[in-house]
Amino acid sequence: MVAPGRIIVCLGIALVGLLSCGAAAENGADSTQSQLPTPANEIGFGGRFEFRLQLDEQSNPFPWNASTHAATDLSRFMVDFRALTKRYGSLYLKGAAFWGLVGSDDTRKRFRFEQGDYLWAHDLTHFGYSVRIFANERRFFVSDLIAPLIADDLAGETGANGGVRIDAATNNGWDATALYSLLADDVDTAPAVSYLRAAFSRRLGTISASYLIETPGSRGVDNHAIVKAELITGYKNAFVVLAYQQSGYRESGWFFPSGKWNWGEYDGTNFSAVLPAGGAAFGEARLTSLRWNGVGSFRLVWRYEAVREEFVNHLGLPGTSRVGHTGGAYFVAEKASLNARLRYIKGTRSVLETEDNDAVEASAWAALKNNMECFLRGGLGRIDDGFIYDTKKNYIHAAVRYRVTRFLAGAHVMWKDLETVYSERRFAFDGKLAINPNWGFHWRFIMRKDFQVGQASIFRIEFRPNQRIFAYLGYGREYYGDNPFVLEDRDIGLTRSLAGRWVVMLRGDF
Repeated sequence: MVAPGRIIVCLGIALVGLLSCGAAAENGADSTQSQLPTPANEIGFGGRFEFRLQLDEQSNPFPWNASTHAATDLSRFMVDFRALTKRYGSLYLKGAAFWGLVGSDDTRKRFRFEQGDYLWAHDLTHFGYSVRIFANERRFFVSDLIAPLIADDLAGETGANGGVRIDAATNNGWDATALYSLLADDVDTAPAVSYLRAAFSRRLGTISASYLIETPGSRGVDNHAIVKAELITGYKNAFVVLAYQQSGYRESGWFFPSGKWNWGEYDGTNFSAVLPAGGAAFGEARLTSLRWNGVGSFRLVWRYEAVREEFVNHLGLPGTSRVGHTGGAYFVAEKASLNARLRYIKGTRSVLETEDNDAVEASAWAALKNNMECFLRGGLGRIDDGFIYDTKKNYIHAAVRYRVTRFLAGAHVMWKDLETVYSERRFAFDGKLAINPNWGFHWRFIMRKDFQVGQASIFRIEFRPNQRIFAYLGYGREYYGDNPFVLEDRDIGLTRSLAGRWVVMLRGDF
């Protein structure tokens, strides 16, 4: 049997050939133009050198965390090539040298191809189309508005893929996408994904249908397919998005996953009982720009999701069987630097046991005339998982920041899991100082107190003499507290288990 992905590739090549012939015939009337080559609009080389030395604080240092030829050394040398033409498309190639393992125990510096992309696009009188051939693409951009079949971060996270993509659009509102990609380096054994989407748009909305099939390669037996329908509509300040997905497995070939709808199970409250076991429904409604004269504007958002126990989507929204509602109200003041948010979350999640979740979150941010800004955030929640004691998920987070000409500093305090055995307090002090236009200093100190005391520090002094050179010396693990709301970072719970790290980095662009 011919692999479905190869069918898409062959169809894509045939389509490009037919359309190219049509384009050549269209340009044939102008013999002078057809004989003269079109010069490149831009051909250029670029690159980046990045030296990065990191030293972990270990009680017993080893070569792999302290030497410049270690496998963990992130020093890189990158070169890219760009060629842009109107007639022949655009080409982008990137290669990089880095330290890596060669075999099981040998670490060497090597240069390898890292990313490639060729795009050819053409606009005709009534429609346009493009063909993209890619390798190690970081983003797929499949244009799903809600509940994507392919999420960019999941599809491109391995950095090892290759394939072809075809897009076409007409003047009367139709557009289509076809995508085929291997998801690993080995062509013979790699899993592959094929994606098809067609959409029709008019003034009041868009309706689309998409299809995804995953072939497991050497990693499994059954093919996995998902079909999706999506409706987007809006009128004045009101917008609605509805989506339904159905997944299933079969040993081989393309197939249409199906299931039985149980309309007799609907009791007027839980719509998820109607869905097939492999189905998932999503909905979102928005009211925007609701103005209150002299006060401000409001935005209201409501979301619903119902995912049944047999629904699976490896490349889209992850998660387990669940049903939930999320309602939010967002406010921006008209005459003051003030905004606020209120959210209510209610849902049920089923894995090995059933969890019921109820939570309310509120926050407010304000900027004052004395160069200060502050925010107050809080949440009150409960998780009922069938045990004797319910789990409370509560927090209060307050912060204040002060800014002068070259100096910004902030203080944060948070009480987490109040009135539970997991209760803790967190404190943070962070800021930055612009010493002069070329030098800057950043710092962040975090401390937490529960049954033990945990703390983490990070500082970094930066040097940027121009736009092409950047260097810094730093201490600490920079991902602790890198959440926009510092003390709500999930990594903070690990501060007792990992030691600090010294980092020296020099980067140059050319």
